[in-house]
Amino acid sequence: MPIGILCAGIGLLLLWAGFSTPPAELKLEAIGFNINLAWGAVMLVFGLGAMALALRAEKRD
Repeated sequence: MPIGILCAGIGLLLLWAGFSTPPAELKLEAIGFNINLAWGAVMLVFGLGAMALALRAEKRD
């Protein structure tokens, strides 16, 4: 459960950074998308999945 909470928290921070950074400062020409938004979403989904699996394992015991 702690790794899920950690990853979800980092994901939320990255999403917040991606939404709050002005587009002029992102230098989107290099990669073509907002990397903070992309990795924030990945980390959030992974963290929520890890928490769901941990809760499911706790119910079985």
